[in-house]
Amino acid sequence: MDKFTLKLPYPDDYSNKQPVIRLKPTYYQTLSVLKARTGLPLGNIVEQCIDYALEHMEEESSDAT
Repeated sequence: MDKFTLKLPYPDDYSNKQPVIRLKPTYYQTLSVLKARTGLPLGNIVEQCIDYALEHMEEESSDAT
Protein backbone atom coordinates (compact mmCIF):
# COMPACT_ATOMS: atom_id res chain seq x y z
CA MET A 1 0.00 0.00 0.00
CA ASP A 2 1.25 3.49 -0.87
CA LYS A 3 2.21 5.83 1.92
CA PHE A 4 -0.29 8.63 2.66
CA THR A 5 1.02 12.08 1.74
CA LEU A 6 -0.72 15.41 1.67
CA LYS A 7 -0.69 17.12 -1.71
CA LEU A 8 -0.50 20.88 -1.79
CA PRO A 9 -3.22 22.47 -3.90
CA TYR A 10 -2.34 24.45 -6.97
CA PRO A 11 -2.36 28.19 -6.31
CA ASP A 12 -5.68 29.82 -7.10
CA ASP A 13 -5.93 32.43 -9.80
CA TYR A 14 -6.71 35.47 -7.65
CA SER A 15 -7.39 37.73 -10.62
CA ASN A 16 -10.92 36.32 -10.91
CA LYS A 17 -11.74 36.33 -7.20
CA GLN A 18 -13.08 39.12 -5.06
CA PRO A 19 -12.34 38.28 -1.43
CA VAL A 20 -14.70 39.25 1.34
CA ILE A 21 -13.22 41.46 4.04
CA ARG A 22 -15.16 42.13 7.22
CA LEU A 23 -14.95 45.62 8.68
CA LYS A 24 -16.10 47.24 11.88
CA PRO A 25 -19.28 49.24 11.24
CA THR A 26 -17.46 52.49 12.02
CA TYR A 27 -14.78 51.72 9.40
CA TYR A 28 -17.43 50.89 6.82
CA GLN A 29 -19.27 54.13 7.59
CA THR A 30 -16.08 56.17 7.22
CA LEU A 31 -15.24 54.46 3.93
CA SER A 32 -18.78 55.00 2.67
CA VAL A 33 -18.44 58.73 3.36
CA LEU A 34 -15.16 58.76 1.40
CA LYS A 35 -16.86 56.88 -1.42
CA ALA A 36 -19.69 59.43 -1.58
CA ARG A 37 -17.26 62.35 -1.44
CA THR A 38 -14.76 61.05 -4.02
CA GLY A 39 -16.90 58.86 -6.28
CA LEU A 40 -14.27 56.12 -6.07
CA PRO A 41 -15.36 52.49 -5.71
CA LEU A 42 -15.18 51.17 -2.16
CA GLY A 43 -12.67 48.47 -3.15
CA ASN A 44 -10.36 51.07 -4.66
CA ILE A 45 -10.41 53.12 -1.47
CA VAL A 46 -9.67 50.04 0.65
CA GLU A 47 -6.78 49.03 -1.66
CA GLN A 48 -5.25 52.50 -1.43
CA CYS A 49 -5.53 52.44 2.37
CA ILE A 50 -3.87 49.02 2.53
CA ASP A 51 -1.11 50.05 0.09
CA TYR A 52 -0.37 53.13 2.20
CA ALA A 53 -0.37 51.15 5.46
CA LEU A 54 1.96 48.48 4.08
CA GLU A 55 4.38 51.05 2.63
CA HIS A 56 4.57 52.90 5.96
CA MET A 57 4.50 49.93 8.33
CA GLU A 58 7.47 49.57 10.64
CA GLU A 59 8.91 46.10 11.09
CA GLU A 60 9.10 44.82 14.65
CA SER A 61 12.56 43.82 15.81
CA SER A 62 12.99 40.07 16.18
CA ASP A 63 14.84 40.35 19.50
CA ALA A 64 11.75 41.59 21.38
CA THR A 65 10.54 38.95 23.83
